[in-house]
Amino acid sequence: MEKASSTLFKLYKPNDAVCGIAKAVLILFLSASLSGCELIKMKGDDANDGERHPAAKANGSYLYKEELVGIVAPGTPPQDSARLIEAYINSWIRKQLLIQEAARKMDINEAEVERKILDYRYSIIAYEYQTFYIKQNLDTVISTNEVNA
Repeated sequence: MEKASSTLFKLYKPNDAVCGIAKAVLILFLSASLSGCELIKMKGDDANDGERHPAAKANGSYLYKEELVGIVAPGTPPQDSARLIEAYINSWIRKQLLIQEAARKMDINEAEVERKILDYRYSIIAYEYQTFYIKQNLDTVISTNEVNA
């Protein structure tokens, strides 16, 4: 899998502008992904204080079974549960390989990453508020005169 990942990065050589944008998007995506993993991990912390059992491994990174708690909603049929867990694990592996490849190829400024995460958080909050405000204040009644105009 590592060789395929390296080949992918060798085949595609974007220009400097694309690299800058791609790095920013990559850092935001990776940061949000890692934050999500921490949330899932926190949900499973109470479940098992003993030995941890890995569900997946990507080079030196492990995804533990207790980190998968909350991925599948209660009452989900077993076939669907298996598909959801498998999709999550495959996504986690791809992200780990991408993170490791990025760490090998570039220097990551942690302060800049944290600033971008904060900016992204503020953007999400502002968007959610704007959506809420519009839903609360939008007049959905259309008069006959407005239709005919």
